[in-house]
Amino acid sequence: MILTRHLLELSAQALYIVGATPPETTQDRARRFLAKLWTGIPEEARDDLLSAECVDAWAKRADEWTLELTPNRRARWPNFREMFEANGMGAAYEEDYRYLSGAAHGSPWLELGNYMHSDNADYRQEPIWVPLLHASRYYIATAWCWNVRFALIEGYIFSESIDELSAVRARYGKHGDFDGGGENRSA
Repeated sequence: MILTRHLLELSAQALYIVGATPPETTQDRARRFLAKLWTGIPEEARDDLLSAECVDAWAKRADEWTLELTPNRRARWPNFREMFEANGMGAAYEEDYRYLSGAAHGSPWLELGNYMHSDNADYRQEPIWVPLLHASRYYIATAWCWNVRFALIEGYIFSESIDELSAVRARYGKHGDFDGGGENRSA
């Protein structure tokens, strides 16, 4: 469930960045995201993760970007509810993100059925393909956002992949997770 939640978070953030208009807003959001990412890495860990040249380059950029940002680090980037709303995905926040966050953090109401059983063998466990199938739509959404910006995959290949995934989801998952045919989704 944690993997699924992280894919949903990546999808929401990617759409929040690349889905913005005008282009200046996209650039501003990308800078704020990267500044948040960089300042979130503990300084002592940076040297372990990156070469000295990379640390210097990132620090220089982050210094430039953070000059334009509020000193309150929490206010530099919206919370997930705000991003979902800005993306027009309020229902996904309520239906998916809250559930996945509860599962990832061990929400008591999700574990109620497990605690009611006396034997460990009776614990409810979903097969691994269930959360992975559920996560596939978030992977596709994230990939679509980056493909719109960087044109990494040709539109028809991307559309064919979505059609194949839709067929699998129609057979094993929820129906109607993706709308329309492939012809409307080319990047």
